[in-house]
Amino acid sequence: MTLVDTVQIDDYRPEYSLLVLLDPSVQWDYEDPEVPRYRDRGDQPTGTFAGTGAGWVTAQAPGLADHVVRLELHDSPPPADCAEFDDVLEAPYRSSSGGLSLTTLTGGVGPSDFGLGDAEWYRVRVARRQTDTENTRRYIWTLRFWPEPTVEPPVWLARSHPAVGPGDNGWHSALPDWATEVAYIAANMANRLGEPVTLQQVEAGYQAPPRYAAGWLDDPLPPDHSPTGPNANMYLALLAEKQRRLDQIAAELGVPPVRHKRDVFPLMVAAGMLVREGPDAYRAVQPARIDTVVSLPSEEVEAIRQRDMRSRYGAVTEDLEAVLRWTIGPTLATTAGELADRLLISERELADALAYAEEAGLLHAGSEQTMQLRLGPRVSS
Repeated sequence: MTLVDTVQIDDYRPEYSLLVLLDPSVQWDYEDPEVPRYRDRGDQPTGTFAGTGAGWVTAQAPGLADHVVRLELHDSPPPADCAEFDDVLEAPYRSSSGGLSLTTLTGGVGPSDFGLGDAEWYRVRVARRQTDTENTRRYIWTLRFWPEPTVEPPVWLARSHPAVGPGDNGWHSALPDWATEVAYIAANMANRLGEPVTLQQVEAGYQAPPRYAAGWLDDPLPPDHSPTGPNANMYLALLAEKQRRLDQIAAELGVPPVRHKRDVFPLMVAAGMLVREGPDAYRAVQPARIDTVVSLPSEEVEAIRQRDMRSRYGAVTEDLEAVLRWTIGPTLATTAGELADRLLISERELADALAYAEEAGLLHAGSEQTMQLRLGPRVSS
C-alpha cells in the first residue's frame, strides 16, 4: 500500500451541515444502466452518516466551526484505522473525469481540488472524528480513495450515534410553540444541571429580554401580539385555533387552561413531558406518543405514526437503499445477520427498518430465511 497523493483543507465551511465532494465533469449518458442504480434520480442521500454515488460523496457535517478535510489517494486498500475515528463508512465511488471538487450544497461544481487518476471505479473510506475545544465543536475528516474495479456494496465500520432516530412523539406539532418552548427551557436546564429544577431556577436561570425579562413566567399566553398588515386577520385566526386546540388538550388531560407561562408546567406533567418531584421541581422525560395520551381523529393518528416512523427509520432506510443501489443485479440475497453486520445495527433494528421501508414502498424483502431484497419506486416525501 502506497500513499500516492494527499491534500488537506483546514477551513472548510459546510452549508446546511453537509460535506459535499463532486466530480467537476460528469459525462455519463443519462440512460447509463451501470451501478449505482437510480443514478438518474438526482439525489445524493447521506443516510445516517455519509453516502457515495456516481460523481459525488456527501456526509453529515454538523457544527458552525470550520472542518478539516483531508483527501488521500492510495494505490491499494490502506490499513484499517477505525479506532482512530468516531464514524467510518467504506463504499464504492464512480469517477468520470478523475477530479474531485470540495464544494457546498449550493456552491455548485468548482475547479478540481484533488485528482484521482484515470480509473473509473474506486472505493472510498469516509472517516470522521470530533475534536472539541472549550467553546467549539470541530470535526476532522479523512477520505481515503483507492482504485477498486470490483463493486462491493457499502459497509459501515464505526458509528458514534445510534442508526435509529429518536422518533417523533407528535407533541411539538400539536401544541403551539409558545407553550412547548417553556417546557424545553425547563427540560434543557434540568438536563444540563443533571437534577430537577424549580420554577424559581427556571425563571432566574433563563432571561433574554424583552421576551424573557424578570418575572417572565407570569407573562400571558398566547403572547400579546398586535399584528398589522394584510395577513393580520389570518394570523389572528391561526392564533385562535392554536389556543382552542391547547384548551381542548388541557381539558382532556384534566388540567387548568394555559393562560400564563407558568401554567405550561401542569400541562406538560399531564402530557408526560415533565415529571414533578417534590413540591416545586421538575425533570425531563421522554413522553409517550400523543395519540396514546389524547383522543385524535384517525387521519391525524396515521399522520403522527408516519412521522414517527420516518424520524426513527428514514435515515437507516437510506443506508439500506445505498446497499441496494450498489448491488450488481436486481436483487441482493442476504441474511438478516449479514445485512445487520454490514449496516452495523442490531437485527431487531434491521427488522423494524425493513418493515418501514417496505410499507413506504422503498424496497421489498422476501419472507424466506435468505432475504431477496430489491429496490422499489421511491415515494415523494
